[in-house]
Amino acid sequence: MRIDVQVDTRSAIAALEALGKRDANAAINTALRRATRSTAAEASREVRQELNVKATALSGLDGRIIKATAPSGGAASVKVKGEGVPLSRFKGTRQTRKGLSVQILRGKTRKVLGSRFLHPLTGTSIEREKRGGRRVPRIPVRVLFGPGVAQFLSKRAVLERLKSHAITRFAIEFERELLFRLRRGEARRVSSSLSRLLG
Repeated sequence: MRIDVQVDTRSAIAALEALGKRDANAAINTALRRATRSTAAEASREVRQELNVKATALSGLDGRIIKATAPSGGAASVKVKGEGVPLSRFKGTRQTRKGLSVQILRGKTRKVLGSRFLHPLTGTSIEREKRGGRRVPRIPVRVLFGPGVAQFLSKRAVLERLKSHAITRFAIEFERELLFRLRRGEARRVSSSLSRLLG
């Protein structure tokens, strides 16, 4: 699933014509990159409103879930992978004598999953695989996952909020880049003029 961040860059380039095409493209790409990062963070917040999951499970080095791609040609996207989050990454997951106690949805009751447990070394939520209808005594084991993140973000209302956030964020970031580059260009012109006067 992808959340696309697309903007009309023609007016943006026109606004930066005085600085040249290279500076215009750099400003647009920087604004897009920041907008996608912000949208990825917003998508993480949307997921955590429903799933009782830790923020680190959705972003950063550990998060194979949400990733902002590098922009090109005036467009960028936030890719949301479909796999679920390991149950051990949900808040409050713990092992009991009866099995693994988990709370998947925020505000809902906890469930105890019998014959499931946390790996003693890694803390990962696992269960022993079955062979012939019976669980094997030691290995192999299977990692247990919660619901896929993409299904929460694919709701129409959520997608619309994220797209609106992306467009708004781009406008803010582009305005910052525009002011920064115009000031820098003006400073260069002033410096050049002073050099000619003093030289």
